[in-house]
Amino acid sequence: MLPTPRAVTRAAAFAVNGARSFASTALRPAPPATASVPAETSEASSRVPADVALAVWDTRVLPSAERRRELLKARCDIFGSEYNPDRVRNGAKVLQQRLTGEVKAGYYGPRLIGVAKLNRLYTVEGQPPAFRDLVDEQRREDIKAKNKRGKFKPKKGQGRRATMKKK
Repeated sequence: MLPTPRAVTRAAAFAVNGARSFASTALRPAPPATASVPAETSEASSRVPADVALAVWDTRVLPSAERRRELLKARCDIFGSEYNPDRVRNGAKVLQQRLTGEVKAGYYGPRLIGVAKLNRLYTVEGQPPAFRDLVDEQRREDIKAKNKRGKFKPKKGQGRRATMKKK
């Protein structure tokens, strides 16, 4: 398997800089040309001017478990995520998701009030309806016309299958 470009870059940076990362040396200013370097200084300090403070750590050694736990806690506090070092299933992933109820409810648009509901609300008992439903009136007229021609819907149990059994 061929190494990835990132692995090649890291390997090259390690060869040049030793244990320190490429980014840490690339961001440091170059040492002044006039400054003389004492012979007893190490290679790492020879590249950095005296006024730049270096954090001394070995990148080949992982931080302790306690330190990693502290870093995880700090990261969770900064980014507002759930601190769960033991990885217990607590539903935090579900609770972080956006609520979708309003989006789903608004898919079909607002519910309109029909004429029948208006009549139920505003008509006094025993009086004719306050509003006319022209669509419903047309539907009822069509049903009456079909009944006159014999095209009506049969009552339950009086259909074609029931009449075939009687023969």
